[in-house]
Amino acid sequence: MGNMCVRESSMANQVYSPDRANSSSGGNNGITPDQLINARHELSEVAGLPRDVHRFISSHSAPADLRDRHNTLFRNTQTVLDAVDIHDRSVRGDISAISSTTSDQLMSSIQSLKSKWDGLRRELQQAMPARASSEHYRIAEQPGGSMQLSSLTPSPYRN
Repeated sequence: MGNMCVRESSMANQVYSPDRANSSSGGNNGITPDQLINARHELSEVAGLPRDVHRFISSHSAPADLRDRHNTLFRNTQTVLDAVDIHDRSVRGDISAISSTTSDQLMSSIQSLKSKWDGLRRELQQAMPARASSEHYRIAEQPGGSMQLSSLTPSPYRN
């Protein structure tokens, strides 16, 4: 059994047969479940803010647009983390497929969210009052090579 086209040639629709559905419709381009879970863990590590920055946001000291961006980014991150968990369970056979989201789409979302968290952190650091004492902060080089202040207090969102 193979893929077939139905209708006239100008309006052809490709129909996937069951025996080729896994190889044709997955859109995973070689992304293994382990790679996806590793990327999920990386996003989980990148997501969230140090306590003092979180306090700056939750006390409404941060500008409203940054608070809104943080809240939206936090919700979107949780949604993607949940989607990766569901996708992983589906791929490994623990549950039947619930969503048509591919590994490629999830990896793209993870990379985008990691970048957005980095950008939000930079903007929050610029918005925060200059009250960084050397005993609470250290200059840290990020994976992309950028330098920024990092708090020595752990993030409330990290496991």
